[in-house]
Amino acid sequence: MRRFALCLPPAILAGLLGGGPLLAQASKGASQTTVWDGVYSETQARRGEQVFKTECSYCHKEDLSGGFFDDGLGRAPALAGRRAFDSSFLDRWGGMTLADLVSTIAATMPQKRPASLSLENYVDVASYVLSKNEVPAGATDLPGDVDALTRIGIVARTSAKATPQPAAVPAYTDEQSTRGEALYTKACAPCHDDKSLAPLLQGDPFLKNWSDKTVAALFDKILTTMPLQDPGSLNQQQSIDLVAYILKLNHFSPGQEALPTDAAALGAMRLTPR
Repeated sequence: MRRFALCLPPAILAGLLGGGPLLAQASKGASQTTVWDGVYSETQARRGEQVFKTECSYCHKEDLSGGFFDDGLGRAPALAGRRAFDSSFLDRWGGMTLADLVSTIAATMPQKRPASLSLENYVDVASYVLSKNEVPAGATDLPGDVDALTRIGIVARTSAKATPQPAAVPAYTDEQSTRGEALYTKACAPCHDDKSLAPLLQGDPFLKNWSDKTVAALFDKILTTMPLQDPGSLNQQQSIDLVAYILKLNHFSPGQEALPTDAAALGAMRLTPR
């Protein structure tokens, strides 16, 4: 396994270390959690994807497959898949911590402007890389705190603790889904009821895309990207009402409590049919 000594610029050192011990020293024996314990959120990985597309995809490619630089003299490695990091994600990072991963990204990327992004950006990108290497998301964001990051080990799944699965069942009120239906008819149906314009949001087409994801991911998708002609124009209440109506369309049962807009609560609810 290849390892690298890191010399981070002062701004990143201040953010990551906060005056604490050196990263290599801090990470020794500190791991108590593993990446398989749901240490980042789907919303965070989505943010990281946007940063990656803007800052990293030119060299590493949008599918993270890597490739040669324009001058033909260097190559950006794949960041996911069977040849990630010229071996595999676990071959490169196994036995290290997420502090090592985040600090390496910060110290070396983007290639011509290392350490030029915010700490939040680097942590979000690390979350996106985890997601593309089949590390499952959890309910909360990966923090930008060195003590927390040094306690999250990168290990093979077979040696990790079993990942606790969110057990909360999505619930909504009839009143909430009724509001969502009215909004859907006005803002969403023109595209989503026409299979040639946008995916159907009920039945097999919906479950194929969403049954392994959380309600938080669906809420974030609607809030930030819909409607197509005016993305981001819906407020949180409108977005969660639409989620409620989509749940109704897919035979999730209503309850006594309305769906909240709290990210942690929504992240604990999966869209798996029951």
